[in-house]
Amino acid sequence: MNKYLGYVFIVIALIFGSLKPIFIKHGFNDMTIPSLSMMGLLAVMTGILSIIINRPKLPIDGKNLGSLLLLGFLMLCYTLANITALKYSNIITVTAIVALTPLVTGIHQAFRVGKKLSKYFYLGFLIAFSGVLLVIDLTDINKLSLSTIGIAFSFLTVITADIYRIKVQEISRKLTTISSGEISCYMLIICGFMSLIFLPIDFKNVIKQSNLTFWIVLFLSSICWIYANKFFVKSIKMIGATSVSMVCISQPAIVMGLATIILAEQIHAQKVLGVCILILGVLISEITNVYKQKKLNINNLKPKKNISSKIKEDEREIVYK
Repeated sequence: MNKYLGYVFIVIALIFGSLKPIFIKHGFNDMTIPSLSMMGLLAVMTGILSIIINRPKLPIDGKNLGSLLLLGFLMLCYTLANITALKYSNIITVTAIVALTPLVTGIHQAFRVGKKLSKYFYLGFLIAFSGVLLVIDLTDINKLSLSTIGIAFSFLTVITADIYRIKVQEISRKLTTISSGEISCYMLIICGFMSLIFLPIDFKNVIKQSNLTFWIVLFLSSICWIYANKFFVKSIKMIGATSVSMVCISQPAIVMGLATIILAEQIHAQKVLGVCILILGVLISEITNVYKQKKLNINNLKPKKNISSKIKEDEREIVYK
């Protein structure tokens, strides 16, 4: 039962996670607000709502504060890069590029620990990257339009998200006194307070230009951010990170469908083909990773030849005596 519930939770997390950029893009379409102000307002609202919804233990333990501050800062960096990308480029292009993050993280982790990845993993990465190139409108890059800035920030999102994921994995293992759900909540709160302190939020300009729709969109984005994190953590506990990664492969297709319905974005055959190739490439890489890990686990369970042969030799000596 828990296994099926875990899959339900990851689907809910995917829906919330896909709706968040849709709402943010909707806010940018309606208003001419700088990305720094949008990020600041979103992070502050998400931090406040996270305290109301999750009711975490406050104040944060001083021993864990340094690690949580680092995670909050990294969350701020990658979210800011993502929001800036959404401001200047279309949502399908941004989502397609960001979908490369798990593969980039896999390569990064392999280099860090000295692990060799299968050639099929790299083949999957190349297929996925070719899918991304089909989704990207290369004419915008040739003209050096504003969309080029969005594409550049999308790749910056991949880099910052990669560093963020690795640090979350490292630090969450060390912070044994607090649960993963509490870590997620604290990160959102810290990210909100850091935005309030460091980002130049022009409240007067926002209040002048904003309307009720903008604040509703901002509120919905915050809710999606909170519950995407919450259900994501729950699903990992129930079905494991590998199964979660496999389900998350479908996110670009979900975002493309939602963008068509909510934002009325035009979907060309080339973009659809690009997303399909991207998903195929990521799937090949993920399946290769899972298969290799299972093979390693099976090999580790098998007794070593030299030990077994030594036992047999000892048994023979006992028989002869």
